[in-house]
Amino acid sequence: MKPKSKAPRTKRLTLKCDEPLSSFAFKFNLRRYILVAEVARGPLEVPSARRLKEAVAAAHAWGDKLRKALPSRRHRPARSELPLMADLALLRTAAAHLPVQPNDLGTLDKAVEETQAWASRAQTLLAMQAPCELDQAEELLEEGLDLPTHCPEVDALDEAVQVAKSWAEDALAADSGNAATDALRELLEAGAYTRPPFSSTWELCMG
Repeated sequence: MKPKSKAPRTKRLTLKCDEPLSSFAFKFNLRRYILVAEVARGPLEVPSARRLKEAVAAAHAWGDKLRKALPSRRHRPARSELPLMADLALLRTAAAHLPVQPNDLGTLDKAVEETQAWASRAQTLLAMQAPCELDQAEELLEEGLDLPTHCPEVDALDEAVQVAKSWAEDALAADSGNAATDALRELLEAGAYTRPPFSSTWELCMG
């Protein structure tokens, strides 16, 4: 009796592995493709099964990189070690052709959207010409310090808030110490150039 040909089984497995590799849904059903890759193990040589297993392995590695870049809040590193937006953009690009988990993509996209939204608010405040409340800026800064990414606007706003606080302290000290008129005038001129101007610092000095 002739041994049964392996060709039909090879063809079936090839079709099973080719389908997810060519399907748009490939990116969104990791468990299914892990199962297909497991089934494809054996003595048969199925090139697409090998490609599928490589893709699944790459998706696992991508997930590890994402969790390292965006750990849980409890394990978040110092701000200087937080990922840049450029780092997250590279991760998003790499995920385009991998069967990554939908919740991992959601975590990545949420971090990007949250950072972009906050940065826009900070840019608006920093560009203001009319006085704004220092408390408002400090509240926004607290939100920025809690971002999962390293955002340059956090540093810019932090610097602006610290400059305003320092100016207010100098102005109060000069006023309570009966400083000379020229010294007070210099302080007022310096305060006029803080960006953004903070109404509460002026109120502390003038009120």
